[in-house]
Amino acid sequence: MSETLSSIIGRKELCKLCDEGKLPVSTIGERAAILYKTGEDLAIDWFLTLQRNVVSDPLEGFGLMIMPLGHLESFAQMHTSNRKLAQNYGLVDALANYAMQVVRKEESVNPSLFLPSAVIYGKCSTDLNTQTHIHRKVYTFDGSVAQAFPSDSDWLKETPKPVLKQELAEERYHYLAARFIEICSDER
Repeated sequence: MSETLSSIIGRKELCKLCDEGKLPVSTIGERAAILYKTGEDLAIDWFLTLQRNVVSDPLEGFGLMIMPLGHLESFAQMHTSNRKLAQNYGLVDALANYAMQVVRKEESVNPSLFLPSAVIYGKCSTDLNTQTHIHRKVYTFDGSVAQAFPSDSDWLKETPKPVLKQELAEERYHYLAARFIEICSDER
């Protein structure tokens, strides 16, 4: 089974996320900036982007997105494909979370009281999903995303608020992209 799945990992025509994966690191586009890649092999490599639209506070927060270079539609494919694909996923996930906390601590009003926190979620194939390409998002815990989720039943005290996307300001987006590219390149 794993040979069958790994042999079909390629790029899907008309997939925006597959197209983003073709861009070189340091590309700062209108919607996303390419921050890091584990390599260029569609069967085993991942890339990390800074997203222009976020559900975090656009003045202080940001969002990163992790995607495989090859078109995968299920997180289960990581297990049934090449083991290196799963290992590289772990590496890019750890780097995304590390880079996020470095920037958050740098921007913290009181770094001595800083606590690393994040909201993390992933999406894979569903008829309600706009992108069938799997992706995992890591957001700062602020803005409309900083609230309880139904599984946090002990924490729920009020009706959840709508989670709204907002755009990072041009200057902040470019600053964050440059800073994340710097942090990620130092980790190679």
